[in-house]
Amino acid sequence: MTGLRKFRKFCFDYHSRVVDVKSVLLFIASLFHQKVASSTIHVYLSAMNNSLRKHGLLSLDDKFILSCALEGYSRFFPRQVDQRRPLSMSIMTHIKSTLRHSSLPPGVQRLYWCACCFAFFGYFRASEFTTTSHSSFHSPQQPHIPQHHNEG
Repeated sequence: MTGLRKFRKFCFDYHSRVVDVKSVLLFIASLFHQKVASSTIHVYLSAMNNSLRKHGLLSLDDKFILSCALEGYSRFFPRQVDQRRPLSMSIMTHIKSTLRHSSLPPGVQRLYWCACCFAFFGYFRASEFTTTSHSSFHSPQQPHIPQHHNEG
């Protein structure tokens, strides 16, 4: 969704009303100036392509010039080595000890431990099941949850 939003903003900012190879190349060039990672641009273009296909518009898959632009982009910004460490058993032990000695209520400690176990056994990154922004978590419209009535 981020890629689609950025492309829409790009089109709005530059008064582009047509999604064609030229507008996508200009979008890629604007991302180059922002120093966006080439892997991120691949994700953005994939999302754009899916959206285009869903609406019955042209596909970006068969555009040779786009694949050449992406290849050149990738060469200019070589892939960075991932510096993040995986969640190991020793880190889990440290988290468990820290939680046990924290001033958090026992229920909250169990909740945090549950989230850590979920991440560990599911091979998740923190960003895949958490949020850094309160606004992205709280939606303006809360979903309606039907109430169950006890009969009897």
